[in-house]
Amino acid sequence: MPVKATAGKCDRICFAWAKSPFPALKRWAGMRYRYAAVGVRIRSLRMRVSLLVWAWIMKKIDTDRSQPAGTSQSRLAAPPPQRYFEDYLPGSVYEFGEITVTEAEIVSFAQQFDPQYFHVDAEAAARGPFGGLVASGWHTGSLAMRLYVDHYLAGAVSLGSPGMDELRFHRPVRPGDRLSIRMSVLEATRSRSKPERGFVTARMEVLNQHGEVAMSLKVTSIMGCRKAAP
Repeated sequence: MPVKATAGKCDRICFAWAKSPFPALKRWAGMRYRYAAVGVRIRSLRMRVSLLVWAWIMKKIDTDRSQPAGTSQSRLAAPPPQRYFEDYLPGSVYEFGEITVTEAEIVSFAQQFDPQYFHVDAEAAARGPFGGLVASGWHTGSLAMRLYVDHYLAGAVSLGSPGMDELRFHRPVRPGDRLSIRMSVLEATRSRSKPERGFVTARMEVLNQHGEVAMSLKVTSIMGCRKAAP
């Protein structure tokens, strides 16, 4: 004889899944209620456990997507003159800024280093691909470098850089934009051959006043160590 469907834990999970942004979960929820409508109840303990596990996994995914990878801070614990390799902890996220971009600076920089019409001629730029004057990507990078040196580097123990990777220009920078940088420390590795120094790799994101990423890159810096290797 048909078994009356009940609104147990399984049903509550399916109800929550029906509102999920994940199509696969919506299909599961729809299947559960279609079975209930014809008087078939999911009795299997294995099925119930599977549903609970999936609910936990998807809840964790939603939580992780809503939170930043690291805790954003406005500055490192030590000021630049007292900063060493050990102060750059993987997983840390810092935000510094800001610099306001002016039309005069955009034109002046571009006239010297990148004289494309949409960087130097406001009238012609209005008819161009960006609908107005925009900063050279190298100008944006130079402004970001100033923030990087002033706020992020380790003062006197900064020993240069072997290079950068994954440079991307995501959106144009326009006159009046206010730029800041977000630094996410990815790796910090002490040198084996020169243990008095270490390599710090971080992702730099250049943000405008709306929090939109205008430029990003991955950069490695060489920093002197506070303590000798154990």
